[in-house]
Amino acid sequence: MRKTPFNKTKIPFLTCILAALLLLSAKRLSYTGKLYVTMFVMTIPLVLSIAARDEKAYPVLWFAIAVTGSAMALSLDALSIQYAEILGLNRFISRIVTVLSGRPGVYGPTYLSLDLMLLYTLVCLVIFTLSHQRNPGMLVTYFLIGTASYLTCLLIFAKTLGLDGLGYVPFVLCLAVCFSVLVGFYASSNSYYLVWNPAFRVKGLAGVVIALLLCVVGALPMAVGQIHKSVMFLAAPDVDFEPTSPHDFNDKFRPSFGWLPVYLEGTGYDVSWGEISSQDLSGVQIVVGINVRDNLNEDQQKTLEDFVYHGGSLLVLADHTFYPDESHPFDCVMVPAGIGVSFDSARSILEEGWGRGNLMFSRHPITTNIIDESQTQIGTGASLRVKLPGKPVVVATCGFADAADLMNCNSGYLGDLKYSPGERLGDLVVVAEGSFGRGKVLVFGDTSPFQNGALALSHDFLDNVFSWLSQRRASPSGWLPHFAFVACITASAILAWRATSKAAPRRTALGITILCSLIAAAIAGFILLEIPVSFCAPKKVRFQGATAVVDRSHSPSFSSELWGVRGIGGLYQNILRNQLLPVQMEQFDEEVLYRAETVFIIGAQQSYSSKEIDFLEKYAEDGGRLVIATGWEESRGTRNLAERFGFRVEPVPLGGFHAETTWGVLKFREGWPVSTSRQNAITLVSAWGRPVAVCRQVGQGRVTVVGDSMFLENMNLETLSEVNLANIEFLRSIAF
Repeated sequence: MRKTPFNKTKIPFLTCILAALLLLSAKRLSYTGKLYVTMFVMTIPLVLSIAARDEKAYPVLWFAIAVTGSAMALSLDALSIQYAEILGLNRFISRIVTVLSGRPGVYGPTYLSLDLMLLYTLVCLVIFTLSHQRNPGMLVTYFLIGTASYLTCLLIFAKTLGLDGLGYVPFVLCLAVCFSVLVGFYASSNSYYLVWNPAFRVKGLAGVVIALLLCVVGALPMAVGQIHKSVMFLAAPDVDFEPTSPHDFNDKFRPSFGWLPVYLEGTGYDVSWGEISSQDLSGVQIVVGINVRDNLNEDQQKTLEDFVYHGGSLLVLADHTFYPDESHPFDCVMVPAGIGVSFDSARSILEEGWGRGNLMFSRHPITTNIIDESQTQIGTGASLRVKLPGKPVVVATCGFADAADLMNCNSGYLGDLKYSPGERLGDLVVVAEGSFGRGKVLVFGDTSPFQNGALALSHDFLDNVFSWLSQRRASPSGWLPHFAFVACITASAILAWRATSKAAPRRTALGITILCSLIAAAIAGFILLEIPVSFCAPKKVRFQGATAVVDRSHSPSFSSELWGVRGIGGLYQNILRNQLLPVQMEQFDEEVLYRAETVFIIGAQQSYSSKEIDFLEKYAEDGGRLVIATGWEESRGTRNLAERFGFRVEPVPLGGFHAETTWGVLKFREGWPVSTSRQNAITLVSAWGRPVAVCRQVGQGRVTVVGDSMFLENMNLETLSEVNLANIEFLRSIAF
């Protein structure tokens, strides 16, 4: 077997590999952009080989591997292909794991690393088809070695660590190393031809153009349409739309949606309540059904089917262990759309919740600019059953389907909320979308993102959801993207074959044809994903009502976990009770701030610029209320801001203490003295003769500095089980 000699493309090739790794680690690019740009970068050494007329161009293989990985990821997402479910591989291999480990289990593709196995198989096939001296025996050998490596790793880790919990992580890493080594050995034992002639150049370019046109035709029906911003909520006795009350501290224990219609009206939607009837649905674009229990009669089913089929949008909000027979009143529309609701609870395997990176977001209009699971506020809900033409939108890679407890009817049939052997583990769909005629069906297995307490963090996500649903499609999409995808690959393969079959041996022509088909698949997947996202990008409409902004743009000290120890869910709940909408600001936005009644700055550790300080000063002078909670340890971020208003946090630790005040006994966790140089400053709270909370009038507004960055956090204000009434009353006096 002849090995590829060292050539001049090695240095630019290594440079491109490094550039590709850097691009893959970029945070601002979507995963589709990362894959596509990486594929483009890998064409550079390929072009250099072509320019040098290197007929045994080694870079063609690495370009082909980059294209194969990109095409696989983009195609599976664009076509909503759950390959493991379709082939039944995950259940088959789960049985193998059960036999090996002695513990029953049903695992998703991520836990079984089936994506790596699929990628390895495709790469081996690409190496075989592109190699100069094809050896079917070697292909079979490396495939069998890869399969043996997979089963060996599966045996070792299933027997020792087990795949439960996060035990699959070392299994995946070990498997990735094994496959990388095998691919390296297999690739280095072959040489590769690169055919590049005028005919191929012309027809290859024509193939790319045809691929683009076919995919655009397949994607446009999903993206083009008129916008109708009208929403109708279905009246349901179990759904609470009551407004929040200042003295109702039990509101966080019940699902309440009173602020959702208020928020929608404040962002330009016409909101109504009604039933499924032709009269109520007239002029409505989006129907929202929250925990719908009552079955529809035949007339209502026909009305709903007609509404969605002719372009209406249906938003279904379900919840955990809510439908014992796993049927939904809207199945007349959901089943044709490929979506069903399971009778279980989709839970995170991690005790602290889903955690960063646990939820996987498909490329979709509703996930645009959503990079963190905290922006969705998806919690414990039902897992969804999805089949074509349905599409998973949000998937819990490290979740498990907690079985319902039929004896626990008082708690809604909730199970033990702990993973038990035999429960489905990994790749649980928690948000899915489907098509029915020209209409859209979007199903959530959890209502949490739409509840009052979540709006502070989930409002951008909800903007995406309702913006996408408000767009009425011009024509049915259905299976059109799948047909366009197949037509794109077929056209590219035919043109590539005709261009190369006469200029090269048939075996070489076949390899180039397969490479062109992979390029077409990557292009098709990218376009089918990106066009709907680009055309349906939500136009940001600011909420026109009263708000209170919590600044998160300057590295605050509080946690993004809403009800965590250092979270600020209690603050958000109190903002709602005082009839303001809480808004968590991720980037400094003057328009958002200027509309706010109150602005909270909590333990900011990144300094404010002079321009930002000037704006906040003008904000206060025009009547805004600014509350700064900071200790001396975090004061580097707020020092310049506080000094502009005449305040300074002193480096004298007071620790945790209780202070007798007119509001009651206030609790401080890490107090620091606050000094001031202004005559009109008022000391609100002091300890050991030192002021720890000071305020002063600034123009028509007011600025308050509390020398404790933890004062507004849950443990000091309000948790799910405790309420500090004195601190809450003090908060009301300075902020509302």
